[in-house]
Amino acid sequence: MKYLYGPVISRRLGLSLGVDLIPLKTCSFNCVYCQLSSTASCVTERKDYVSPEEVIDEFYKFNSENIQYDWITFSGSGEPTLNASLGYIIQEIKKSASKKICVITNSSLISSGEVRQDLLDADLVMPSLDAVSPEIFQKINRPFKGSDVEKIISGLIEFRKEFMGRIWLEIMFVKGINDNSAEIAKFSEAIKRIKPDKVHLNTVIRPPSEKNILPVDRYTLIKIADQLGDRADVIGNLPEVPQFEKGRLNAENLLGLLESHPATLEEIMNSFGATKFAAAKILEELVKLRKVEEKRFENKVYYVLKP
Repeated sequence: MKYLYGPVISRRLGLSLGVDLIPLKTCSFNCVYCQLSSTASCVTERKDYVSPEEVIDEFYKFNSENIQYDWITFSGSGEPTLNASLGYIIQEIKKSASKKICVITNSSLISSGEVRQDLLDADLVMPSLDAVSPEIFQKINRPFKGSDVEKIISGLIEFRKEFMGRIWLEIMFVKGINDNSAEIAKFSEAIKRIKPDKVHLNTVIRPPSEKNILPVDRYTLIKIADQLGDRADVIGNLPEVPQFEKGRLNAENLLGLLESHPATLEEIMNSFGATKFAAAKILEELVKLRKVEEKRFENKVYYVLKP
């Protein structure tokens, strides 16, 4: 599949069928914690980065095979709201699918009425908000020039008024950047204004694109959740590893997995139901070809797609 991936096991959505509408690292942010490598150049132009007809055709073909899954999730290797046909694709997929649709977004374009309109046919939207203070917003998300975090918050407030589905706001915490008491108090006020159905607290669990980017420990996340109120829940420190049919381990599928996120040798073995020898052999070859490299993070060795 070119535009679909999975179904994979999701921490929050059960079996999720992914839809990727954006080329790798086509994004409006260059977040310090991103596990897919740095964004070479932030973009904000909305256009058809991929053919909407091809995406829809691929979905129809997949759906005709009666493979079980719980959700259709627009996410992947870039910011999905950059695709100008997002709303149209959601509408077309809903014509033939009984499953609910989720869109995961970094919220960068949520102030646009056109983007909010495109999201209205989804059942669930998971927007991110990693900072409220402008200086911390610049430090953690490194957004496109001219981006304004208060404008993003205002866009989320408007979206809550317009959207009849569920909103699960996600905050990615990085140690020493956005976990201080002053920022937590500002998050609390912003959440009261946005009124999401849930607030998910996450942290860095795989090798980030930048050095010296560290996770917040689980005890601190739980403490922050208590400060943010009943809507808040901790989802950090629970690695999400896609599961594939046994026997599907090959170089192409392994590169597809690592395009989604880095993985340890054990995770690769479990994902494909493969032996340690088989997984290590393919990894060794990909490292030799300079397509994959090893990175150590939190006392684990991860295999990462080489930029």
